[in-house]
Amino acid sequence: MRNKTTIRIRFLAAGLFLLQGFLLSAQYITITIDKDTIGFSETVIVRLTAEARDFASLAELPQINGLAVIGRTSNYKMNSSNEKIKITQTFTLSPYKVGTFSIGPARIQAGSRRIFSNTLSLVVKQGDQSSVSNEIFLRCVPDKKKAVIGDQITLSLNLYYRVPPWSGQERPLAKTFNGFWYHEGQIGQSFSSGDTIINGLVYFIQTLYQEYVFPNMTGTLKIPSYNYICTVKQNAYPTGDPLIDDLMGIPVEVQLTTPEVPIEVFPLPQNKPAGFGGDVGTFSLSATIDKENVKVNEAVKINITITGQGNITFIQLSPLKFPDEVESFSPVSDDSVSISRNGIEGQKTFTITLIPKKEGAYTLPGITFSYYDPKKKEYVTVQTPEFKLNVAPGDPSQDVSENNLPETFLDGPSYSKIIRRILWIAIPAILLILLYFYQTTKKKKQAAAEENKITAEVEAVEHEHVKYKPDIQTMLNSSERFIMHGSIQSGIAQLYETLLSAVLFKTELSREEASIHQLRYRLTIKNFPADSITETISTLEELAALRYTNLQADSSKISESLQKTRKLALELLS
Repeated sequence: MRNKTTIRIRFLAAGLFLLQGFLLSAQYITITIDKDTIGFSETVIVRLTAEARDFASLAELPQINGLAVIGRTSNYKMNSSNEKIKITQTFTLSPYKVGTFSIGPARIQAGSRRIFSNTLSLVVKQGDQSSVSNEIFLRCVPDKKKAVIGDQITLSLNLYYRVPPWSGQERPLAKTFNGFWYHEGQIGQSFSSGDTIINGLVYFIQTLYQEYVFPNMTGTLKIPSYNYICTVKQNAYPTGDPLIDDLMGIPVEVQLTTPEVPIEVFPLPQNKPAGFGGDVGTFSLSATIDKENVKVNEAVKINITITGQGNITFIQLSPLKFPDEVESFSPVSDDSVSISRNGIEGQKTFTITLIPKKEGAYTLPGITFSYYDPKKKEYVTVQTPEFKLNVAPGDPSQDVSENNLPETFLDGPSYSKIIRRILWIAIPAILLILLYFYQTTKKKKQAAAEENKITAEVEAVEHEHVKYKPDIQTMLNSSERFIMHGSIQSGIAQLYETLLSAVLFKTELSREEASIHQLRYRLTIKNFPADSITETISTLEELAALRYTNLQADSSKISESLQKTRKLALELLS
């Protein structure tokens, strides 16, 4: 009886020992998702957790027709007691189709074994199809979202990117502007660039183009979508590491689209001064007369110049009243417009020709011009001094056309001046009435439809990275232990992580923010030597190639990589 009991105890102990050994050697990979149903414009986060010995590479998700990977993170932790590596990866997926999709199985290569994960189901419902990649996107940023009618609005087309595009169109293009007067910008104009933090990630900002609009009606108007085609780098076989994907990327053409931007347009205040013609901006006024002493029937010219910022082309003078003995002709105008950092500016000159019909001393009234200043939020009226005109008797036999009067003023009867003035007023008024009825009808038809959801304006917030100095020596010692025990891939992976940790500490970047472009940029502004920058990037590329490919490294190559990593890491932390 005692022998049987002893045998049972021994079998139980052996079973427990085998179970413990199995549990210690267990290798696994599992995936979870933060939600199982999303709308078309939403994203889903897939979290992958794996534990194994001697990882050959990070885990891979199978390609899913209908879901695109737009963001990745990864980190790992070494368990020194059982020499296992625990890897946690996240994948941010954005849908480009609706339907039900299977996510998984993901797989990892651990030594000679392939380990597969579970499979999950995701439902994508129809919704707002305005999602964009978080790697590179375009935004139309107006300098103001609230304006009065006639006010100048500057539209900046900003490209936000984490990895710079290789090439792109000359400028973004938009559809028809409804409710605005439009003025195109200057191609090739240089703008300042910078970077910002969005959702915890560093983005570079490049202004591609600026153009200008002036609202000509009140209400909520929409800046239309812009389209822009450019070429970016994408890795056809993503590793989950942004820097590696940048190193191994190939050129891919993408089309970027901006969301519509609402502009709230208000009417001008009611206390309009007499003679106000609707001009909005900041202006100055000057006037000159070419001569003050003339003879009867001798032409006199008054030159009026309005200079400033605003819709220069549309400026018109209010009607002018001259003495009955002095005949006046319709102004002849000429404008000169340029683009500066303040937007549209320039000057418009009006030339008025006068013909005195009777001798005498006359006082010509000063020129008055009124406009609305949106910065001061008030009407401003400017005026020139009066002019003195002395008219002596002329030669009755002398023809008017010989007295400096342009021949164009003699082509028609005297009442043509009145007709031209009526047309100048009537035609714009008719066009504005037709435009008003068109917009009113359009708004009534769209009243029953649900308004499109507008993507919120990109808001940049200040952010300060807090970095802790990595223990380089411990990481290097861990690499050497892996290599000495024959775990070459794990040793190379640890070397890569050691050098990358030192680079990220020096540049104050997170792992998700790292790219070749940003590493070079940050190391340069940190005054790291140019030769060392080149050697650091080159060494990261070599380690990445050994880590993520099947290339076999000889002992001399591994020893060289170890020495370079040690030298560069210590130099980065010094």
